[in-house]
This record gives sequence, C-alpha cells and structure tokens, in this order.
Amino acid sequence: MNVLVALAYLMVLPGAFAADLDPNVAAPAPWPVRQVEWRAVLAEIKSPVANLEARASREASLLHGTSEVAAEGLVDRIAGNDNYQLQPLQPFVANVGTSATLSTFVDTQRNQAVKQNGTLVNQPQPLRVGYSIVVTPSVQPGTPEGVVMSEVVVAQTLADGNAVHQANAYNKAGLREGDFQTLVWTTGNRQFLLVLRRKATGPF
Repeated sequence: MNVLVALAYLMVLPGAFAADLDPNVAAPAPWPVRQVEWRAVLAEIKSPVANLEARASREASLLHGTSEVAAEGLVDRIAGNDNYQLQPLQPFVANVGTSATLSTFVDTQRNQAVKQNGTLVNQPQPLRVGYSIVVTPSVQPGTPEGVVMSEVVVAQTLADGNAVHQANAYNKAGLREGDFQTLVWTTGNRQFLLVLRRKATGPF
C-alpha cells in the first residue's frame, strides 16, 4: 500500500511543479482586502501657510509605498520646520465597508497677543478643541488591484475665549499600502492639517 501511495505522489508532483513554472497557468487569486489600518497625526499650523491644501496634496503625492517618511515627517515638509503643534492620534482600524471613529475634546492653551501698558505681550489663553474624525474604507468595482478608497470626514469645534468656531472637512482618495492622504481646513482663523498613512498589512 505504501508503494502505491508513493507512486501516486510522484505522478502528481511533476504536474504541480509544471503548474508553478508554466506562465500560462493562472496565478492564485490575491488576498482580498478585508481590513485597513491608518496611522494619523493632527497638526495645528502656527503661522498661516498660503495654498496649504495644494501644498499638502502635492507633497503627499510624491511619497508612495515603502517611503520611510512617517506622517509626522510629511507634516514637517508641508507646514515648514517648527511651524506646527502636533497631536499624534491613535491608529484607525476598520473592516472594509465599516467605519473607524475618533471623537474627543482637548483642553490646552495658546499664546495670544494682548496689549498691556501700550505694549503687545503674549499671554496664555485657554483653548478647547473638540473634533470627530470618521474614516471609512471601501473597495469599489473598477479600481486597480490593491487600491482602497479611503473616505475621511472631520467635524471640529473650537472654543477660543468667548468665541466658538465650527468647521467641517471631507476628502476621499484611493490608497495603496504606504500611501498618504491629507485633509486641510480652517476653524476660526486657525489652520489644521490631518495626515493619514495607510499601513501595510498582511492577509486576514
């Protein structure tokens, strides 16, 4: 019986090798994308940057795949060295067709120029920033293999002294693993920049 099993194995084995080597044999189907993870940072721009949205889009498009620039590094390239206050965000993870959401309030302070005895001096003023970020991945018919559509919606409330400002922002982009996505908006007179990067993941 063992001899028959061995013979049968030897008869099948060459065919298996031939399938591996034959270019006409269809390759196995790629793993479908089921879950997506993004790394993200939120930055408030200290001094306004002209054409910030166009600059962010251009810089993000220059970096792809295995680029070693992290999201924080891309903020630096877009906003300029030390021209931002950075807030790292927890990773966003969502199955295709569902959403990942981050909602929070941050109490902080910002220096504000006030006049004292005829002289402008910087004084810390309370600032409360609340935001909701929703990221939704989808795989749409006709998109290239490995590309996931990443849809980002931001709602922000900023309480600056007695003034309350609100803003909304939206962006949708096709991302391969390692690609960046940027979102720019202005709340009150403050510019904000959100940078996300799709993390490389294995099959699930």
